[in-house]
Amino acid sequence: MTSQPLRLTEPGELPAPRTDADSAVVLAEAADTLAALRTPYWLGDSAVGLHALASLIAQAHTMIPDAVHAARDQGHTWAEIGQRSTSPRQPQPADTGPPHDPLDKDHPHNVRGSAGRREWGRRR
Repeated sequence: MTSQPLRLTEPGELPAPRTDADSAVVLAEAADTLAALRTPYWLGDSAVGLHALASLIAQAHTMIPDAVHAARDQGHTWAEIGQRSTSPRQPQPADTGPPHDPLDKDHPHNVRGSAGRREWGRRR
């Protein structure tokens, strides 16, 4: 099912997120399963499939902070986490900085009044 032969990897070799046939199959099966669990009498309705897919995306977003926290606990750097969590097809705004753990009180984005935190609604 993989597109390349399996081999041992070195630290830092994990690629950035990507879309391919493997992830498409897994996501389609998850969306179909969720739609069947929530609305078994409406299967075949494209709006039900859309709702299931949007629900999975929303659920994945809620799981990212825990995954980032676990990666930081294992010693991964912010650069490594950013490489693995940011898709090259969805560039991030330049002023957001590296991904951060909202529970990390020492990170500049989490320090109240920090220069790293942008004051939304105010002009610079």
